[in-house]
Amino acid sequence: MRLQIKDENDIQIAKEDAYELNYMKPPLEAHLINHDAHYIHSVDKKGKHTRRIFYDQEFNEYEKEKIKEFRQLLKDQQIALPTEWSDLKILKCIYNEQFNKKDFINLVKKHIKWLNDFALQNPSEETIEKFLKRGVMYTFGRDNLFRPIVFVNSYMIQGDSNNINDMNAINGALCKLLSTVQKNMFLEGKVENWIICIDTNYCGLSDLDFKVIQKIIECMVANYTCILHKLIILNPSWSFRQCWKIISAFIPSDSQDKIEFITSEEFHKLVEIGINPDQIEKKYGGNHENLTQFWPPINTFKSHHNNQFSTPSRRESSHYHSMIDHSHFIFSRQDSQREFNDQEITQDGMNLNSKQILEDKQQHNIIDKLVQKDIKIEDKIQNCPIDQPYHQKSTGCCSSNQCNIF
Repeated sequence: MRLQIKDENDIQIAKEDAYELNYMKPPLEAHLINHDAHYIHSVDKKGKHTRRIFYDQEFNEYEKEKIKEFRQLLKDQQIALPTEWSDLKILKCIYNEQFNKKDFINLVKKHIKWLNDFALQNPSEETIEKFLKRGVMYTFGRDNLFRPIVFVNSYMIQGDSNNINDMNAINGALCKLLSTVQKNMFLEGKVENWIICIDTNYCGLSDLDFKVIQKIIECMVANYTCILHKLIILNPSWSFRQCWKIISAFIPSDSQDKIEFITSEEFHKLVEIGINPDQIEKKYGGNHENLTQFWPPINTFKSHHNNQFSTPSRRESSHYHSMIDHSHFIFSRQDSQREFNDQEITQDGMNLNSKQILEDKQQHNIIDKLVQKDIKIEDKIQNCPIDQPYHQKSTGCCSSNQCNIF
């Protein structure tokens, strides 16, 4: 699959991927995740289908039939899809709307409109400074299955929900952040979901623009389909809880059980749902110092190459592989959430027998292959002539074959 670049914003993100954000990739441990079949796809007693992993999967006959059916529906409605829309993208939209044809059509229309909205796809430097660098929205940490965590400090958002320019700036910053996380922190077939935390700081309705939060969630649901693992409302006020039904109406019904309210007295629940204290800031009951720098994001895994919790320069990133201690890399971290001992670990569909892995004679071969794969990708990224102008008919970021990096 070639690196797809569709507009100037994608070119800028591609530059960040290549030069600045490559350090945000999941650690090599993520390659060893082995989701069980029920976690990937399941059907409940009522016949309801659920899918959590979409990439590198063979869709079942029912799904293939629905893809064909809904593609024909779009054709009948004379809705032209972007050329890069695959069956996977269609299936995500189908699942997002629970196989409802009317809702599916509305979702696709909204998403296409979003893709073509220049203001949303190209947030200004002023917008990035106002929302991302100030920490109104940021990503920090991962859970024990390496799902990235995104924070939205709703009490810091200054904007009028009825002002289109304000909402474009807010959603533009949010989409910049989410697209960056999706492009750099996911691993197809292994890590395809995230946790969203919205901190209301106990503000009441008079202090929060409820419609802004509503539109933020609506934007996330419509444009980042089937990605939500959990939506956590931090520090909710009583009045916020009472009015939550208004917002929750915009969240797919199958996602309602993913929502959790956590007060400051209940921050221990963040650990209980699978986030290591080292991946949580102290203000939320964790061990990590509160952030003072939010953008570009930082990597929090000591076992990864970014040991100092900082954003390495392009020069430092080029020496990434020389800093990896293979014997230490995979199973050295002793913590409350991922303590690899002689027992089998099973959580959220992940099955790893640590004793077998540690004693496996081919363990180092596996790690070496993963590292060599990363080295090849790194080399291609460094050599990718990304500053060349993009031509719409091209299959990559330029006419060179060097960009076929994925």
